Amino acid sequence: MPQDWADYLNEILEKDKVESVQSVSAFVEKNQKMITDITVKLQRLLDGYLDQDIDKEIYRGEKAKLLSEKKSLEE
Repeated sequence: MPQDWADYLNEILEKDKVESVQSVSAFVEKNQKMITDITVKLQRLLDGYLDQDIDKEIYRGEKAKLLSEKKSLEE
């Protein structure tokens, strides 16, 4: 393979590597924000339950749903 081809392919490879890292970083950042949002929702749900604004069954169902979402995002 000619050296100029190899150099060109190495440049493309480096660009792809940088784009991949940026893409993964954005994905991780998005998931961390979603996890934070779910944590806030869980706290609000608990506050509503403790203030007796939310029925016990509704609380349990919503809590289970939110915890399942959070666990999926953490994995």
